Amino acid sequence: MSKFASGKHSWSLCDRCGFRHRYDQIVSESGTEWRVCRTCDDGTYNLSTHPQNTPPPVSPDSQGLRFPRPDVNVAL
Repeated sequence: MSKFASGKHSWSLCDRCGFRHRYDQIVSESGTEWRVCRTCDDGTYNLSTHPQNTPPPVSPDSQGLRFPRPDVNVAL
C-alpha cells in the first residue's frame, strides 16, 4: 500500500482568496469541502445552516377596520 507525500516543501492555492500558501496551512472547509487557508476558514460555515438559506420571519397582514367610514369634508 502506498503512502502520500507529506507536502512539507509544497505550495497550494486557496480556493476562496486565490493566494498561495504552504500546503500544510491549507485546510478542508466544513460544509463545502473547499481547500482554504486558515484566514479564509469560517469554521462554522455549513450549507444547511447558513443564515441566507432561511427566510426572515413574516408576520401576517393586519386586518381591515370593522366599521370603516369614508373621509368627510367638514368645510362645506
